[in-house]
Amino acid sequence: MAKLVISDFSRMAKSLCFRIYMGFAAIYGVITVFSEYISLCNAQNMGFDVNFATDRLAFNGVLAIMFAAAVFAGMFVGREYSDGTIRNKLVVGHGRFGIYLSNFTVCAAVNVLALLINLIAVFSIGIPLMGIDMSAGEAAVNIVISVIAIVSITALFIFIAMLVKSKASALVILLLFTFFMFGATSFVDSRLEEPEYYGGMELVATEDNGFEYRMAEQEKNPYYLEGDARKAFEFLNDFLPSSQLYRIASLNAPELAKTAIYDIIVLIAVTEAGILLFRKKDIR
Repeated sequence: MAKLVISDFSRMAKSLCFRIYMGFAAIYGVITVFSEYISLCNAQNMGFDVNFATDRLAFNGVLAIMFAAAVFAGMFVGREYSDGTIRNKLVVGHGRFGIYLSNFTVCAAVNVLALLINLIAVFSIGIPLMGIDMSAGEAAVNIVISVIAIVSITALFIFIAMLVKSKASALVILLLFTFFMFGATSFVDSRLEEPEYYGGMELVATEDNGFEYRMAEQEKNPYYLEGDARKAFEFLNDFLPSSQLYRIASLNAPELAKTAIYDIIVLIAVTEAGILLFRKKDIR
């Protein structure tokens, strides 16, 4: 299998898709920093008291990398099917187990590299321009969780890509699946953020024909999750790799140990299922 992985890495390194992917990761980080810096400068010029810090945007790129990873998996594996590479590997004696794991290894490594390139671009430009309030320990934990989550998500993408022989179909399915994950993540987060009670200030008339603001009566929010429903949503918020990346982008990183356990479960379960189905797949 080692020779198979080395061969796939060699082929990947020469791929235009790989170079575009790495360029996108770096450019996205640079654009993110300068856009934020310009916005903060404009706000300061208008008299607003703004905080110049890289923290707020440091991990914004993790979600963009998630979508780019879906495209790369579809292109890389789809190319293997369209060029007959997988069939040739089988002919020369490589096993399906090794082929599946080799593709996963290469795609996971590329996605982690893209993530790190994006973070390096953000930190190397953002810190000199705006500084940073985040401690080195907090940054390290967020980076580790991001890497673990993107590897777990790669397992999901490879599962789909290896079972769909058409490159175009795989790309469509992968992008739809990624949008579904992002939508589910946003929905889970929005439900958990619902306040338990509605209330606030209201404008009321006074006895001297004037007006004043008073506290409004608190009303129970019917959309607030309680009991088992809340526990289920909290579990999904911790368990889903896309939710982990979403929380990191929002500077609300989950616990490292819990995240690692959940992602390892997803990685092992999805990879075993993928290998089992790939072994039964008819490849002509």
